[in-house]
Amino acid sequence: MVSALALLVGAALGFVGSRRLRRPDRAAQAASVARSVGAPLRRRTLTAPELQRACFSEMVRHVRVNRQGRTHAPARYLLRLHPDDLAVVEENRGWFTDGLVDALRRAAAENGWQLDDRVDIEYQADPSRHAGVPSALAVAPDGPATAPPVAAPPAPTTRHTGPPQVLIVVRSDTGEQIPLGNEPVTIGRSRDRTIMIDDNRVSRAHARIDPVGGGWAVIDEGSSNGTRVGGEALPTGRARPLRSGDVIGVGPVDLRVAARAGSGAEPGTRALDDSTRTRISGEVLPPHREGGR
Repeated sequence: MVSALALLVGAALGFVGSRRLRRPDRAAQAASVARSVGAPLRRRTLTAPELQRACFSEMVRHVRVNRQGRTHAPARYLLRLHPDDLAVVEENRGWFTDGLVDALRRAAAENGWQLDDRVDIEYQADPSRHAGVPSALAVAPDGPATAPPVAAPPAPTTRHTGPPQVLIVVRSDTGEQIPLGNEPVTIGRSRDRTIMIDDNRVSRAHARIDPVGGGWAVIDEGSSNGTRVGGEALPTGRARPLRSGDVIGVGPVDLRVAARAGSGAEPGTRALDDSTRTRISGEVLPPHREGGR
């Protein structure tokens, strides 16, 4: 009798306990716990270095060909970010901004972009943005200084297979014009060079002009008497970006860089395709870069 009575009491207590667990207040507590645990799993935010690369890639969308035919990068930007991303920026805003400025200046130097003014970057929370997907507005380089930042020009309808504008090299001794294209232009005394200069002050393999990013760069190939740009001697083996108006000095001959009339992208249009933009972003802000967080 005692065993049977104990079994009955235990069953009754179990029934009452199960009913209490199914009460609405218990269910609400369980749901609250599930939400608090699940929310971080659903939210997708980037690390500070990842977000910095994403912002820089959007800034580079604004690189354009200006009215003088030069590739030009804006100096004033407004970055719109999801509030969660903006919180990541605010954790170390100085490091984040300095990294973007340094990356822009490095990209300009390595790719021959014109960057005239002090770089200014502002941030704005935009709940309509997805986390990890920033957007960039910028003031056009050739626009009024007080102009508001605007969206980037539309992407090209066709992918560029080479640099967006056509430059030529004009020899000072003969007036010959050599177009710069997708292949290197070699300079020297040897007869197999693209630009052959028959003078003892010119080395057989003196220098070359390579297509680089959205433009071209000249490289001295270890010549005896050196190569000059604008009167300044180039370090051997180091690429020096070229712009329309530059003058390359090789021995007694000047090679003037000029834009071919009627060539290149329309003024104010975007000068870089997506693959070039992605490549440059990876070069100046590589994935292994450590942040200051």
